Amino acid sequence: MREFGKLANLLKIHTFFRSTMVWHEIASDEHYKKWCSTRKCIINNSLGGDGNQVVAFSYHNLNDDYHRVKYSSVPVLRLTAESILLKGVGEFGGDEFFRKARIKCVSEWGWIHLKARLGYESWGDIPPSEVCEWASDHNVFSYLPESYKKEFVK
Repeated sequence: MREFGKLANLLKIHTFFRSTMVWHEIASDEHYKKWCSTRKCIINNSLGGDGNQVVAFSYHNLNDDYHRVKYSSVPVLRLTAESILLKGVGEFGGDEFFRKARIKCVSEWGWIHLKARLGYESWGDIPPSEVCEWASDHNVFSYLPESYKKEFVK
């Protein structure tokens, strides 16, 4: 494992990459949606083709009062998205499946794109001080795990 690999893993398993505030600071919802459209469909693990490409399907449950919720998209084939709109999410795994898939997708996106913003190819190479400085500069330092912050103040 690289020098900072264990600390990087701590960030991954912690809620840092599950925070909407952190997502907002990493990049825009539009950026996230574009990324979603490059991923495999969460329903059938396909990239699609022939007019049935992956799209960023905005998933939110009915408690969201039908407002567009940022960072709520998941990658789904276009025809599957149309079926979901007609039949509901129940036939495609249900609300719990979509909630978990959304968090998994947006967390993965955050992980990939913050690493790139910081200019690294591997999280194992990123000194905690750089992550902490970025988080402090973007007002999300409080979302970092305590044990990660301790590495910063050494």
